[in-house]
Amino acid sequence: MGHYTTEESTFKLIVRNRPIAGEPQPEDFKWRLQMQTDETDTFVLLKSPGHFMQCSGTADGGFRVEYREGTAKEHFASTDKALPLDATADLFASYLNRDERWRRAIRWEQAGNKPSKGRSFKLIDRRGDTLVINKKWCLILIGAVFNAIGAGVFFLLNGLMDLYLTWIPGSLISIGVIFLGLSTFCDD
Repeated sequence: MGHYTTEESTFKLIVRNRPIAGEPQPEDFKWRLQMQTDETDTFVLLKSPGHFMQCSGTADGGFRVEYREGTAKEHFASTDKALPLDATADLFASYLNRDERWRRAIRWEQAGNKPSKGRSFKLIDRRGDTLVINKKWCLILIGAVFNAIGAGVFFLLNGLMDLYLTWIPGSLISIGVIFLGLSTFCDD
């Protein structure tokens, strides 16, 4: 196999907090990952300080993979917390070979975030791209729309409305305020 270096660094493999001698080879990842027996065992492919791919888990239970490219804002984790052995070994091989397939092979989320389940809505367009909308901002948007419609109806029909119809814009504005209030209970 080729020599996997950059101007700054050579890849290093660290398993269970112990550096492995020699240069890592793509064909070594699968059997080394199979040896992970405890979910807290770590497996790290270090490119340079602050730049790495790592995982924890077992072959039976699956792996959670993370990568970092410098700062904490550039630290991501797989959304799947139980990636199969072959997929995990392929990610590490792709990362080692610098071919960028690993970036598109699975979904990533910023590391350290709480699981996104229940906090956001996912919309998928015709091309298969996913747009994630945070629930808090969705509630704020709905509240603002109700407020705008209510205020618009009120000002548009102000001179034309009989007294018994004034509850319509007032209700719309109240619904908007309720949605805005609900947004304060959301995390983000």
